Amino acid sequence: MNIVFEGIDASGKTTIINKLKEIFDANNDNSQIIADIKEPTPLLPVFESMFSSNFLELNENFKTSIYQTLLFACSHFYVQEKNKNNKHITIYDRDIFTLLSYQKELLRQEYPNNYNDFYKPFKEMLMFENKQIDMLVYVSIPLEENIQRKINRDGLLFSEEEKEKLAIFKKNMEAEIKCYTEQHPNTIVLNLDGRENPLTNCKKIIECLQENKIKKSGNDNEEVL
Repeated sequence: MNIVFEGIDASGKTTIINKLKEIFDANNDNSQIIADIKEPTPLLPVFESMFSSNFLELNENFKTSIYQTLLFACSHFYVQEKNKNNKHITIYDRDIFTLLSYQKELLRQEYPNNYNDFYKPFKEMLMFENKQIDMLVYVSIPLEENIQRKINRDGLLFSEEEKEKLAIFKKNMEAEIKCYTEQHPNTIVLNLDGRENPLTNCKKIIECLQENKIKKSGNDNEEVL
């Protein structure tokens, strides 16, 4: 079973994810957490260098948005193919929706007149033989609170331009999730408020899994949650 968590930075995803895994562990459910862009891959040292600067901007080592986008895609496919056939609960902390929503805007800024010539086939490539997503959990809070959380957590200061970018990233992500779920009606979608108590949100997830009788693995003989 694959559960994908999405939401822009500091929305509360990781806190819920960690608490959910504690619940699965307490119930002796075999589970793992995959942090898509932080998983050990051959590209991890490259990303660590990238994240050492402002994640909203290109820098001297990552001069073009196409180069950056393809690096993220390579890492994503490495992680996906490695974990694609797992027969247990896999919780993804970010997935293709983060990649699409952030890179779409960076591409648009650099290639405003023809970015879609690259973005459209890139999106199709990401969807090729994509793993089954049993549940997609979108965690959100008001944008201003996202920004304040990042200021408190990471010590970052945001210009008005950077705030506008975050708003666009969030809008892109919601649009991509909507598009995906329209094309994949069997994927269960759950929207959570990241300001709520993490245990309350975990309870909603468990109840949703039970109501929809999602199996713990791809094996039809496995018990449902």
